[in-house]
Amino acid sequence: MDKKKLNDLAMTYIGTPHVNGGNIKGVGLDCSTLPAHFFHELGYGDFEIMFGYSGDWYCKKDCEEKLLPYLEKYGQRIREAELQPGDVISYRWGRAQYAHLAIYLGDGRVLHCQALTGVEITEINSPYFFDKKGESRVTGYWRAVHQ
Repeated sequence: MDKKKLNDLAMTYIGTPHVNGGNIKGVGLDCSTLPAHFFHELGYGDFEIMFGYSGDWYCKKDCEEKLLPYLEKYGQRIREAELQPGDVISYRWGRAQYAHLAIYLGDGRVLHCQALTGVEITEINSPYFFDKKGESRVTGYWRAVHQ
């Protein structure tokens, strides 16, 4: 994927506030609806988003992984060594193994929607993506597939 095109598109999302389940660019998105909109604008077709998946991390007991089926439907799992601009990184949060998504832009940067700051570009090695023990929260790398 063309890195300049990705970064130019990413800049149009910066500052969109976080709204759990939000589905309107510029008004409110969450970490799962952001990639759906982003890839739609890149010509990948419509990604079915029925609700914000980022709520998985609020789960306290007997959590159902709601984000994993979404990732498996619209993406192909890849290895870290295969990571390219435009790929998606999934992260664990709380008890959920797939609770946060970021789009890799290249050069060690990702586009994601953080609850406190909204859509932003962050360094891939930011403390935000590590737990209190210093362990990476990454649970997978995904390449979007055309629908």
